[in-house]
Amino acid sequence: SVFFGFFAPAGTPRSIIERLVAPSVTPASRWPAPGGHPLVTLQQAAVNAARSELLSARGGIVAVNGPPGTGKTTLLRDIVASCVLDRAKAMAAFDDPLAAFKITGQKVAAGDRAFLHLYSLDDSLKGHEVVVASSNNKAVENVSRELPALKAVGRDVRYFRTVSDRLMSRKTEDGQYVGGEPTWGLIAAVLGNALNRGAFQQALWWDDDRSLRLYLKAAKGDSVVREVKDEAGQVIRREIPSIIETEAPPDPEQAKVNWRKVKAAFKALLAVVEKELGALEEVRQVCFQLAPARAAMKAAADELAKATNIKERLAGVLTDAARAQQTAEASEAEARRREQQGYADRPAWWHRLFNTQRNQRWRTAYAPLAKDLAEAERLTASAITAFRKAEQESRQADAVCRSVRERFEAAQLKHGSIERLVEQHRQVLGERLVDEKFFDANHARWNLASPWLPDTLHQKREDLFALAMGLHKAFIDVAAQKVSHNLGVLMGAMSAGAFQDEAKKALLPDLWSTLFVVCPVVSTTFASVDRMLGDMPPASLGWVLVDEAGQATPQSAAGLLMRARKAVVVGDPLQIPPV
Repeated sequence: SVFFGFFAPAGTPRSIIERLVAPSVTPASRWPAPGGHPLVTLQQAAVNAARSELLSARGGIVAVNGPPGTGKTTLLRDIVASCVLDRAKAMAAFDDPLAAFKITGQKVAAGDRAFLHLYSLDDSLKGHEVVVASSNNKAVENVSRELPALKAVGRDVRYFRTVSDRLMSRKTEDGQYVGGEPTWGLIAAVLGNALNRGAFQQALWWDDDRSLRLYLKAAKGDSVVREVKDEAGQVIRREIPSIIETEAPPDPEQAKVNWRKVKAAFKALLAVVEKELGALEEVRQVCFQLAPARAAMKAAADELAKATNIKERLAGVLTDAARAQQTAEASEAEARRREQQGYADRPAWWHRLFNTQRNQRWRTAYAPLAKDLAEAERLTASAITAFRKAEQESRQADAVCRSVRERFEAAQLKHGSIERLVEQHRQVLGERLVDEKFFDANHARWNLASPWLPDTLHQKREDLFALAMGLHKAFIDVAAQKVSHNLGVLMGAMSAGAFQDEAKKALLPDLWSTLFVVCPVVSTTFASVDRMLGDMPPASLGWVLVDEAGQATPQSAAGLLMRARKAVVVGDPLQIPPV
């Protein structure tokens, strides 16, 4: 789990946050929030942690906990933006969007002589579905109505705006629909209970002026002009549905041209964003090198000080040894002079032959002189040995000192180079550079600093989200016929009830995934899951985002969580639990 204020994974809180906000784990797209304000540090950490944990093959559940006002719901927008990007990247792998749909041989009647075919959707386009859920009707409706709202984005993004405006409209007492909250696009819809599902179907599919059904019909090349007749059955005028005028669906050939153009722009910007994120990750790795480089420099400095002390001590030993040798040599010279002088007084040979008293007196006087010379010679030899040893040790200490100094200078140079490089990046990134100094500020300051990414890159991430939505639309335009069939079958199933045929029931996840291609996010309460998704098998949905989780019981959420591969559970652990 990822907590605001408390972190369960191993490591210090700072090291955990640092890893969670790394550029390498930050999504390439972001929600285009009003004012361009990016997520704060802990919000971005929660988004990155959720995706890093859940994008593994096994999926799982991640909890994001925090008190009111910490932006838990806000971060869900960036998770949605990253899911949209994931699907867009899968779409971009197709040269022809029609190849993403496979014929299954299954069909349902649509009138007397018409049929709607059920197509399976390529697996790469599945797993990106987003269901927002809660036990609280208002909570899920708030999220699903906020996402499409024009005030929720800070830039001009358009995506089937006519349909989303129709979804947000209000029905008056006389049955007319009047404008509601202005929207930017069909990013999310409120489903769940029968009333909401009915309103969604009516707006998305059955409306005779602004429905997606009419758009898709025109996009696949069919006429959608309405003939208005008088009481006698004569055509008095022809009307073009407003969705055709406002959304201007391309003809099939133009749709293919648009697809190639939008796909190229999307892939080019994706490459730019990923390259910049990679470059920032390299800066992060450089920052990692600074502390070890400083430690290596300090260790080398300590070693140099130690080697210098040894060298200086041995230099003193050498000086003392040289002085001792000089003293010994001087003493030996004096002893030799006295011995030679005493030897010169030696009696003639006959005194020595007969060992006369004179010879005996000389021998008594000379013996100490010879002994003193021998001792002086011994002391000189010892002093010379000590000097040579001290000289060798001093040379070795000098060599060690030079070697250690070279290592210290190399470590100092490396540290200085890294430090200058970090400071160069700090000039560009300012307080957003996450190094040792980042967390030295108070909590409020570093949390608001938006780690690593400069505003220019945030802008490109918003551009990428807009292009991802454009790619969705271009994909739908090319595959309008197959999208229309799958959605037509799903809308019918929503009205008539579950499929009885097992082969058709097995394709229900493909039909729902097709809907999510068109509308990336839907919402429901836990109480409505069984009625809405009862025939969906386990792990058939991509993401479930549980809002206000503190108000839900585990058993109420179990059915939806079972049907999802990944779940982000958002709530306040201190909230009073449901009764």
